[in-house]
Amino acid sequence: MQAILTALRSRTTLGPLGETQPAALLPLLGRPLLLGTARWLAASGCGRIDVVLRERPAALAEHLDEATRRLGLRMHLENGRTGNDPGWRRQLGEPASDVLLCPGSLVSQARLDALHDLHQQTGSALTVGLRAPEVSGLSGRWCLDASGRLRETPDARADGLALAGLFLCRADGLTELLADGWEPDEDSLRRAIARGLPVHGVRLDGWLADAREPGGYMAALQAALAGNLVHHQPLAEARTPGIWIAPGARVHPSARLQAPCFIGPGVQVEADAVIGPGTSLEAGCRVERGAELRDTSVFPHTRVGLGTRWEQRWLFPHGELEWQTTPVRARASDDERVLGASWQTPWGERWHGWLDQALAAGLIVASAPLWLLIILAIKLDSPGPAFFTQLRTGQDRRPYRPGQRQGEVFTCFKFRTMRLDAEQQVAALRARNQYRGGTFFKLEQDPRITRVGHFLRRTSLDELPQLLNVLWGDMRLVGNRPLPLYEAAALQEDWQRTRFLAPAGITGLWQISGRSDLSEKERLALDAYYSVTRNFRGDWAILLRTIPALLRRRGAR
Repeated sequence: MQAILTALRSRTTLGPLGETQPAALLPLLGRPLLLGTARWLAASGCGRIDVVLRERPAALAEHLDEATRRLGLRMHLENGRTGNDPGWRRQLGEPASDVLLCPGSLVSQARLDALHDLHQQTGSALTVGLRAPEVSGLSGRWCLDASGRLRETPDARADGLALAGLFLCRADGLTELLADGWEPDEDSLRRAIARGLPVHGVRLDGWLADAREPGGYMAALQAALAGNLVHHQPLAEARTPGIWIAPGARVHPSARLQAPCFIGPGVQVEADAVIGPGTSLEAGCRVERGAELRDTSVFPHTRVGLGTRWEQRWLFPHGELEWQTTPVRARASDDERVLGASWQTPWGERWHGWLDQALAAGLIVASAPLWLLIILAIKLDSPGPAFFTQLRTGQDRRPYRPGQRQGEVFTCFKFRTMRLDAEQQVAALRARNQYRGGTFFKLEQDPRITRVGHFLRRTSLDELPQLLNVLWGDMRLVGNRPLPLYEAAALQEDWQRTRFLAPAGITGLWQISGRSDLSEKERLALDAYYSVTRNFRGDWAILLRTIPALLRRRGAR
């Protein structure tokens, strides 16, 4: 039997991960949920496990690579809707083999013997795992008729059964199931039944919860903290029984930790804070002095305000959710006294910015005569202003929210290198885009560039006025290229948006690696890599390598 774990869609829209990634990738005691699910499937006899992701999150690459090595997982990237017949579906193995479809957000200790045995006995097109809805997040809308076939009831009933999220079928029938955008959920099951497919069900024994619902996630958290989930062990060491502290965490001696609780990597717990039973602090959190938390899950990089009190909550960088209420609703908070101060710039980053501003001021003074010569040359070459201004998207200093811009918008300055009507010609010239209709727009032989403009671009002198942006704090000397608004809006995948975690810069990793000679994906990959690895020493190395890159003029046009 082989298994397919899906992490494509989710109703969960919380936390810095949950805002843009499925619930299967939400962390549980330091690891994404789907890894614990994969361990459970491997222990249950699944000889091969495939994981289907819509995109590969850069922040979880280390965990996914570890799982690939240790568990033999096969990772596949789904391209759009499930019905597009992606290549991974053709790699499922023998047509007669059984395939188990399962959401990566499932947390379980249940045995699969009964599900597999019934599937073999009935020869059904689809066999579904069921259980009583005692775990929060499940509803009892299903029942079995006398022949063991699955039926849906109009309303949830006390004696009804809930879907466990496990669907067993034969590989040769999987294409038909996936044709209409199959997910291991109730909607997909209803469509299968409506098409007349024979669907049988069996009640499973053992613990199970679906973390796509807040109540299911919190039930899994409490069970994992209690040590009842053998496949979801904390990514930390137990310094005292029931208290797990990961490497890199800093806990003030006066802070009180009460078992069971989990302190993730890079977490900072300040003086007089109380971390009560049932609390999990994921990577990069900061609990300020005097704050108290009980039965609370704090998602990565959340800052818990000074002296605040939280119980039975999900906390994420810009809001909170009381998961036991019905209906479950999240409340946003930008009050830095409570939550939402996660984007405050650390002192080391501030010193780095001040040094950049001091260097920019010195360079502006030193290059002032050159500025005057360039301005004069532009004026003599073509009519129009010497400077070109455009709205650009820089660093995202706040957590991403759906519907909002992904970074701070500022006015970017450059020396004008094109004719005045250049912007109006973009639509007519887009067919000649060297990136073949991609996000970025660049022409190898751009007819809009003036004679002086060609020289300025080849020497990169057109970017000198961006020193003013550095002086005003909009940009840094080293960072990712600030994008025009239309290019920034076109970046929709998680790994692409990672670039906005870093500041905009005059020079950067892709500029010293070939500039316009690079493909669009290479540029985006370098931007994302820089965003998650940037540091003070690395920025200075890039700055020094910029000088020979300018002299070689590779990709400058």
